[in-house]
Amino acid sequence: MNDNRQRLNFIWDYYKFPILALLLVIVIAVTSLISNIGRTGVCMYAVLINNDSIAIDCDMAVFDDLLKEAGLDIGKKKTDIQADYSLGRAHEESEDMETLQILNALFLFNSVDVYVSDKEYFDYFAEVGAFADLSLLIDQELLSGLDESDCYYQDASGHPALTGIYLHEGSPLHEAGFYHNDVIIGVANGGENLDYAVELIKQLLRDRN
Repeated sequence: MNDNRQRLNFIWDYYKFPILALLLVIVIAVTSLISNIGRTGVCMYAVLINNDSIAIDCDMAVFDDLLKEAGLDIGKKKTDIQADYSLGRAHEESEDMETLQILNALFLFNSVDVYVSDKEYFDYFAEVGAFADLSLLIDQELLSGLDESDCYYQDASGHPALTGIYLHEGSPLHEAGFYHNDVIIGVANGGENLDYAVELIKQLLRDRN
């Protein structure tokens, strides 16, 4: 009995993080499957990292308003905004690890369409190819108004790809209260609502022009 207990303790001590990560992925997968059964009220999924909604009231309809402004008929559907995730807080390494595992699972199971964060945590997912190349999805005429300070170029293979657009003070997301510093917005590879996500980016670009 003691040998078995020691063996289990050994396995747990050396493999607890991979075990916990696997269990977390399974839980998220099952939760995602259950929550999406019969779920027809969502037009797009947006993840906003390190936003200000914890401190102030933000306009949760900003994405829906942008889609309508772009001419899309979303009916009674709404954007599912996941604004509870934060990363990089002091002395919260274990919480950061758990949050990154959750976000990795969301990307893995195509539960992200639009992702917004500061550069550090945009880099993290860009380096594994999480984002679509916007230059292949958006007309060059619309992109021509951007300069280098507006563009984020990086993909998983090191080739140049426009995988994000910087949002500065005065953008709709800033005006809605979500951010006060510069952030990057990107469209997830493999997202279920790619068309909506791309139209959102297009409308953000039109608003700038």
